[in-house]
Amino acid sequence: SLTNTMTEAGGDLFAIALLFCLVFVSFVFMGYVLYGQSLYQYSTIGRSVTSLFRMLVGSLEYAEMRAVHRNFTWFFCGLYISCMVFVLVNLVIAVLTMALGTIRDRAFDSHSIRLLMEDAENKRNAESRLKMKKQAMATETDEIGAEMSGLLMRHVLLSQVVYTFRRTWLWLQAQFRRVNKRQHRQKIQKIRRETAEGYWRTVYEKINNVE
Repeated sequence: SLTNTMTEAGGDLFAIALLFCLVFVSFVFMGYVLYGQSLYQYSTIGRSVTSLFRMLVGSLEYAEMRAVHRNFTWFFCGLYISCMVFVLVNLVIAVLTMALGTIRDRAFDSHSIRLLMEDAENKRNAESRLKMKKQAMATETDEIGAEMSGLLMRHVLLSQVVYTFRRTWLWLQAQFRRVNKRQHRQKIQKIRRETAEGYWRTVYEKINNVE
């Protein structure tokens, strides 16, 4: 804004204003000395100041001044207009332009810094989100590992139960076979005994009948 520009260029503008006053006062006294005795416009210091200010805005009594000093008037007017208009005004414009450029650079730097801070904040947020995702994945992995460990333990226990049941079943079958073999052997022995007893009884009866 204009206020910021004038504030930024305040020191340089003050120096230019001081230089303007010194140059202007020099030309005022020069005009008073050269034309004060012949022209009413330069007869006093105040009138000389007014005449020089009017010369800055284009009101120039060149013919009257040339009539007093024919060979020096063009140099006086040309030097005054060159110093006061072209040099000092261009200095003011240059200072204002430099101040405006400084303000723009500062605004650009602040904008760049704000963008860098936003980028850094976004990067920190992305890193925090990534860290949270990693932590969530690690937690989920731990949960899956714990669940797999539980399943493995259940599988091991079930395998042990099945193995124990199978061993028990095989043992029971073996015991049942032993009992069946023993009973079968006892039956055979009983049959044999009965057969032997019947045979000898028959023989004995036949012997008794013969007698």
